[in-house]
Amino acid sequence: MQKYIIAILCVINHINSMEPQPSEKTEITKKLHKRKDYDAYAYDNIKMNIEVEKDLLQWFQDRKIDIKGKTILNMDCCTGNINAAFADTAQHVHGISESKNFINLAQSKYENAIKSGKLSFECMKAKKIELTPNMYDIVMTPSMNNWSTDSKKILHNINKSLKPNGDFFAILSTRNNPEMYSYLAAQKFIKKHVCSYLDLEKLIAYSRLSQEELIDLFTITGFTIITLKEQSLQKPMSKDDIRESAKYVGRSTPLAKYIPDKKLESGLDKYADLCVEELPCIDKDKNKYMFTAFLTVVHARKIKEINHNK
Repeated sequence: MQKYIIAILCVINHINSMEPQPSEKTEITKKLHKRKDYDAYAYDNIKMNIEVEKDLLQWFQDRKIDIKGKTILNMDCCTGNINAAFADTAQHVHGISESKNFINLAQSKYENAIKSGKLSFECMKAKKIELTPNMYDIVMTPSMNNWSTDSKKILHNINKSLKPNGDFFAILSTRNNPEMYSYLAAQKFIKKHVCSYLDLEKLIAYSRLSQEELIDLFTITGFTIITLKEQSLQKPMSKDDIRESAKYVGRSTPLAKYIPDKKLESGLDKYADLCVEELPCIDKDKNKYMFTAFLTVVHARKIKEINHNK
């Protein structure tokens, strides 16, 4: 009997040895889908992040969007700064983020506002959140591009959560500029330092929608378009500020998975240099570069509720 068992085990081992091993491409793809969490404390001190949040608040102010006494959902709240600014006049602002670090820091920074009932935060993916019907006056997101194939389902969920005539605001990167300067640099970094066959855009399921596709998407999910236009955001930035932001992004994304720990900082330095190369220099003496983001801004209004299960 023992001989039979040994023979069977030998056959099994032989069969296992014949099975194809995961290819390099498969392993790299798996690594891409793993993601380090963001350093929330670093986020709050990076000039580019501060400037982007200021511009977002200014956008609402310039258009005189009334948030007084409103209930608001921010579907990518980062460390809660936008939410806290809105909470000064809004009735209540709820923020979600996929990052535990972002949510933990937001809860720590704005503990008093949370206790007063003005703010709340939740660690949650957009596609996983279950929203209470007729709860919000306003829903907003700067990350609709990342919803990919879940866009219709998420918008149905948002539609259900909005009060009658509730407003939804989204800021998307355009077809001409999928992920600002860092996308081009990331693709260049991968091809130069990793391998030549990876398509970063496909692997991260990044969704770029045309204006026609956006109109169709909002129409079938019960919205009417109030504003849909492309605009550019331009900021002069120092080389140091650009590199700091680029290294932060690189450290918190799958790019870091390619680089051994001992070489992480030098790898991120290479990536940061590539990011700077993508931008036009406007003052060599002061190391000033022009950062330009091409964006699509959407303001949609709920006109009817549609059951996405039908």
